[in-house]
Amino acid sequence: MGIENQGRQYSDFIEIRAFDCDMTKRIAVSPILKYMEEIADKHCSELGYSYDVLLNDGVVFLLTSVQIKIHRAPDLREKVKVTTWQRCIKGVQFIRDTEFLDEQGNILIEATCGWILADPVNHKIKRPTDYKMGQVVNSQPERELFGSGRVKISVSEEKEKVANRTVVFSDVDYNNHLNNTRYADIISDFIPNLGKDVEISEIDLVFAGEAYLGEDIEIFRTEIEENIYVINGTHSRGRCFESRVKVKNLEL
Repeated sequence: MGIENQGRQYSDFIEIRAFDCDMTKRIAVSPILKYMEEIADKHCSELGYSYDVLLNDGVVFLLTSVQIKIHRAPDLREKVKVTTWQRCIKGVQFIRDTEFLDEQGNILIEATCGWILADPVNHKIKRPTDYKMGQVVNSQPERELFGSGRVKISVSEEKEKVANRTVVFSDVDYNNHLNNTRYADIISDFIPNLGKDVEISEIDLVFAGEAYLGEDIEIFRTEIEENIYVINGTHSRGRCFESRVKVKNLEL
């Protein structure tokens, strides 16, 4: 499909593939993030702001937070329409919404994420007004999904340490840090009975401090109430990530 609504949104059709799925034969959380990032990149490219154009201009987009609500995880080989649009700019963040629809137009997944412009070398944050894109983005503040785009997660002092996780080669992307989608895999690994008795229905994720190849991340978990977990990670330089995950009984 591609650009729609005079460039204000971008849509594409995908088919859920075997390597997108977990043991339930439904899409896992990390491929949801991958499709979100891919379609956002396609939208920006169609508007003339591809990764290479941005890099040549001395900026890159970095993801700072994600909020995902899964109404129904699509099944293996199910065809899904993915649509994304720029909602607004709040401070230094570009707030982007994405929805996944089944062939009947029912909402499967809603997602909101926050992006920042940064220097490609030192990742120092740049204000949207420092770059021409921040002045021409066709925002749609009236099309707000469930997420605010700004996520704050409180971490309990009584958290339980569940693992040490070393960042390995296959985790790292071309921004030279732990890829955003890999955090969802790490988090999923520490949800009790995931794929057996429960499935993820909502996840809020904050990327607090980049992790690099060879670094160790300490993983902590707290069940703040029934079926809601806070899972966070720290490294030698401080905060790495925080997440809040809501699960529900698995329905197959």
